[in-house]
Amino acid sequence: VSATLTDRYGTVVASDVLYYPPATYAQLADAIERLTAPGGTVVLSYKVRHGEEGQFLGRLLGTSDREEGCGSQARGRFELVAREGAMSAEEAGVAEHGSLQLVELIRRDLSQRVL
Repeated sequence: VSATLTDRYGTVVASDVLYYPPATYAQLADAIERLTAPGGTVVLSYKVRHGEEGQFLGRLLGTSDREEGCGSQARGRFELVAREGAMSAEEAGVAEHGSLQLVELIRRDLSQRVL
């Protein structure tokens, strides 16, 4: 995603985007954050292939340790709204290999945050 991208969208739908190795998850999380407007919805559909898909959700939810060099933009900016298959982000890494997962997230509007 271009660094000059300024448009943000109320709905971002991504299917089968966790096909590539987990080393690509940080860049994908950053791209999803840049594309999603505050209060916007993200719907992800993916098949468990690597057993490390929970790391990606953890990046968006701010619930997992981030690898060095993975930028802090996406940390904790999303909230889990719904999931198919009664699977939490932490359990994604132990979900049955080959199972299909569907996750809905909402991007928090941190500009409205009261301290």
